[in-house]
Parts: sequence; C-alpha cells; structure tokens
Amino acid sequence: MASELKDKYIGRYRIDELLGSGAMAHVYKAFDSEINRTVAIKVLKKNNCHDEEYFNRFLSEAKAAGFLSHPNIVTIFDVGRYEETPYIVMELIEGLTLGEKLESGELFDIKYSLKIMLQLAEALDYAHNNGIVHRDVKPENVLFMPDGETVKLADFGIAHRDDTDSSEKTKVGTLLGTPRYMSPEQALGEAIDGRSDLFSLGVVFYEMLTGEKAFKSQSVITLMVQISQEQPELMGHLSKDIPSGVQHILNRLLEKKPNDRPSSGAELASTMRWELDALNEEKHKYMPLYIKWTLIMGSVVAMVLGICMFVVLRIQSEALTEHAVDSGMSLAQFIATESSIPVLGEDWISLESLVKDTSDRKTFEYLIVQDHSGIVRGAMDTSLLGKPLPVAENSQMIQQQGGTRVTSLALEGGQRVFNFDTPILFRDTEVGRIQLGLLQDNLDRIKQVATGLLLAVGAVTLLSVVVVLFIFGRLIAQQLKTLRRAMVDFTAGGLDRRISNQRNDEIGDLFRLFNDMADKVQNKLKPINEDDLPTVKHVETEVKPDVEYASQGDVQPLSEQDASVDDNDKTRIAKG
Repeated sequence: MASELKDKYIGRYRIDELLGSGAMAHVYKAFDSEINRTVAIKVLKKNNCHDEEYFNRFLSEAKAAGFLSHPNIVTIFDVGRYEETPYIVMELIEGLTLGEKLESGELFDIKYSLKIMLQLAEALDYAHNNGIVHRDVKPENVLFMPDGETVKLADFGIAHRDDTDSSEKTKVGTLLGTPRYMSPEQALGEAIDGRSDLFSLGVVFYEMLTGEKAFKSQSVITLMVQISQEQPELMGHLSKDIPSGVQHILNRLLEKKPNDRPSSGAELASTMRWELDALNEEKHKYMPLYIKWTLIMGSVVAMVLGICMFVVLRIQSEALTEHAVDSGMSLAQFIATESSIPVLGEDWISLESLVKDTSDRKTFEYLIVQDHSGIVRGAMDTSLLGKPLPVAENSQMIQQQGGTRVTSLALEGGQRVFNFDTPILFRDTEVGRIQLGLLQDNLDRIKQVATGLLLAVGAVTLLSVVVVLFIFGRLIAQQLKTLRRAMVDFTAGGLDRRISNQRNDEIGDLFRLFNDMADKVQNKLKPINEDDLPTVKHVETEVKPDVEYASQGDVQPLSEQDASVDDNDKTRIAKG
C-alpha cells in the first residue's frame, strides 16, 4: 500500500511521495488542493487496522494532540478515514531531525544545546498543562525548522519519521515509547506523568552533550535494568567544558525517582534560561571584587567629573568671551565717536594724534582708522598709512551687533586677537571705519588657570573616592573570604566549622545563615545512637494449634496451594 497511494487522493489530499514508514503507519508528503498547502499525511498500516488497540490508540492520541497549538509542537490539521483506514494530516517539516544530526556526528556546543532544550522544555510544559504526556521523547521526534535554530516536537503517540531500530518499536499493550529513552517508571510499567518526559529529555540532552547514548545495550531487558538502576557511563566524569550549572540540570533530569527531577517543564525552562543568560555574559579573567568595584565606581566618578568640568569650563569660556567682546565693542565705539570729526574734516594730523594718545594706553594690539574710501588714515603701524587695508584671512565670526562685526583672527606671530570692525558715523552716515584688535592671550590664560584648578579639584575628588572604595571593598572582601574558608572547610568534612564573627549587617546575616545551615546538615548526618532508640517490650503470645481454630470454625489452616506465591506476586511484593 505504501507505493500504491502515490498520485492518488485521500479525501482532498493528493499523495505526492512516501516520506517513511514506521511500525504503525506510512507517512506521505501530500498536497491539500483546497487551500494549496503541502502537508504530511500519516496512514495507519492495514495490518494494524484489524488490531483494535492500535486503531483506537492511533485515533485517540491524534485527537488528543490535535488541539495543541504551540510554536515548538508539530501542528495536526485533520483526522479522518480512507477506505476504513484512519489517517492524520499534520504540518510538514522539511528540516532534519535531531536523530539525523546526531547520527551524522554533528557536534552541539553548550549554548546551542541549551537553546534546543529550552524550546523542548516549553513545548512539554504546554502539553503537560493540557493533560498530555508525550511518552516517546527521543531525537527522532525533534525536528529542525529550515533556520536551524527552531525545533518542533513531533509524534505525541504518532511517529513523524520511521524509527531506525526495529527492536525498539512501540508495542501496544507492552511498552509505550522507545526503550532507549524511557524513564525508570515507564520501563517498570508504573504510572507516569510529565516528569517521565523530562527524564527522556535528559537522555536526549546527555546525548547532545557527550555524543554518546546514555544507555547502550542492544537488549531491551538489559536496557530496562540500566535505565532503572544505573547511571550513564560518562556522568561521573563529564567534560570540564560543561558548566557546573548545566551538569546539575543533567543530573536532576536523570534522577531515578520522579520526585527528584524538576517538577515541571516550566521549572526546567527557567533554569535553562538562567544558564543561557550566564553563558551570554562576557567571560573575564578572575579579578577580586573590591578591585572591580573600585575600577567601576572610579570610572563612573571620573566620567561624571569630566562631564561637569566640561560644562563648567564651557560656560565660563562663553562668559569670559562675552565679557571681553562687550568691553572691546564699547572701546571701539568710543574711539569711532572721537574719530568722526577728524575723518569727516580730513584732519589727518589730529587723527594721528588721537591714535597715538589712544595707543599709548597699550590696552589693545592695534588700531586702524580708514576713511570712507577704505584708505588707512591713521594706524599704530605707520607702514599701513595711505594704503587700502588688506583683507584678513582665516577670520572667524564671533558676533555682529548693529554695524559692528567681531571676528577672531591670527596675527603673523601666531597670536590670536578679537578684531572689532566698527563704522565711524556722523549723523548716522558712515564716513569711515575702525579696526581695533584685542589680544586673546589674557583670556586664554584665565581659561587655563580655571581649567587647571578644576582638574586639580577633580583629581583630588576622584582619588578620595577611589581610596575610600578600595578600603571599603577590601573590608568586604575579607568578610567574604572568611565565609569562603568556612564553606571550603565544611565541604571538606569539617562539620564543626562555624563563624564566630559578630556583625549587624547583611554580612552578619550570611554568617548566621551559614551557621544555621551547618547545624542542620550536621544533625542530618549525625549517626543514630542505639541507646536513643525507644525500648520495645517483648510480649509473648500464646499460639494455639491450627486444629483448635479449625474446630471453632474461625480460621481454616492454609493449604499448600494457598500458601504458595507465584512469581508475579513476588514481584509485586518486592516492589512494595
């Protein structure tokens, strides 16, 4: 029948090709003609249709899983019958299975493995919360999406891929699940719950981390013994590359007793998320905590001080510049007013006298007076007289107010000046212009002094903070070392180790908690003294012969047949 269905229709589904065959059914790639969607369709094998248990299990579990809607669970779209043969239509996953990846020898790093396990834990938690136990968690039922990062859990009682080992097929009425990945309670035929799936997930996790199967026997009976009584071979010496937190997760998942495993998929997912966050943090070489604190807080204080000094110096520089500009503009306008009549009357002798008197004060670098045509008529540098004033290069505009322009320019010696270009007005008519230069050196010296003082204050402040933090950190580190030494000694067997340091703070709370923990652990490990056991008095009871009881009609003596115990009863007694 596997090849006979090709190119035929099952309901509205056109069969395109056979994907695989398992113990229960054939799986085909099909096309849904009504909504133009490619799907996977699973058809129960005809020889299993006559087995009522197979038939009922196939349909009931398909319907049970059909209402599950989770991004990490393969979706079931439809359930129906074709010529009295039941079929299930489900999401088609084109990627490989985890089993195929492991079989090819692909290596999984810790972070990648945790990401896969996290998705499976969340999928199982969702299913368990909806009352469904998978019972057959194994690599072949973990399917990878094309992105290689997202996985989906398949086969909640219905296989999506055919199995690789025919000796491990599920047999209705005996074992439900693949023996190699069963939990101990599942292998012993006991009642199971979601924690059984978590054990199976742990077996898969072990295989991803080690590249080896947890339980390797080819005999189903031996497998049952290994699963219920033995730990996987590598559990005692896992690779040092596997973080201790991940090893702890694996140990808990593979606990023989369900109560010792994580209580739910949500708890497992939370723990794995914690480990992933820890792995995502950048790894650094060991550095004492008090040094880290000092460096971090010192950097923060330095940054804050730097920002504050930058803002203060900027405000101060703008204020000083504004003050110098205002003073220069007032001086330039005063000289322009005094020069207006000589320039208007072309009295150059009086103008030269005015320039000489003003320059003798030595409050500015240069003074140049031009007439209305731009010819220099008065200047401290007499070589400029009678010539047009050269255009200044590389001048930077600072401010313009009315007709006065203030620029910053560099002289030939490298000095920078504020240049005030002010009009000479007579009855609001411009009759000439004045060029007045004030050195910026004094202003720059003031800024340098202010900067130096601020840097000194900042350095003293930063040094003080760093020293205080270093001393404080060392004190805290000493207390933590005390706690660490106590824990190391206690772990090494020094059960009488206690911390006597008295502190009224959080460190003191840790010391008291350690002492309380040590007391409780020591009491738990304290050997039982026979003298402390309660005394049980021996009471002799007279037992009358069976014949006497028989004569009274109360109890009949046991026959040899009644006294025998068959092997099944022995097994039940042993379990009890």
